[in-house]
Amino acid sequence: MRSNKELKELALRITIGAVFTDRHIAPNTPPSIWSMIFMPVMFMQNKKDRARLAKAGMVFAEYSDTMPRGINGYPIFTRFSFLTKPETKKVLIYIKEIRAAVDKL
Repeated sequence: MRSNKELKELALRITIGAVFTDRHIAPNTPPSIWSMIFMPVMFMQNKKDRARLAKAGMVFAEYSDTMPRGINGYPIFTRFSFLTKPETKKVLIYIKEIRAAVDKL
C-alpha cells in the first residue's frame, strides 16, 4: 500500500502529463492494443500476476519508460505499475483537488 504522500505525488505527475494511465486510453480502443501499450502484459504467463492485474484500480507508467515508437497514437511502455482500487479512489480525488487549485489561479 502506497502512502498518501506517494499518491499525491503520483496525482500531480498525472496532472502535469509525466505519467500515462489506462484512463488515457479511449473507451472504444480494442483490448489487444492495451497489451501493446503496456508491453510487459504480453509476457505475463503467471496466472497469479494476471489475476492481480485484473483487480487493479489503475495501471500507469512514466513517460520516461516509453519505447521510441508508438501504436495507434499511443506510447509503448517497457514497464508499468498499478494501484489498488482504494489507492485509485484517492488518486482521483487528489487529481480533482489539484485541478481545482490550478483553476483558482
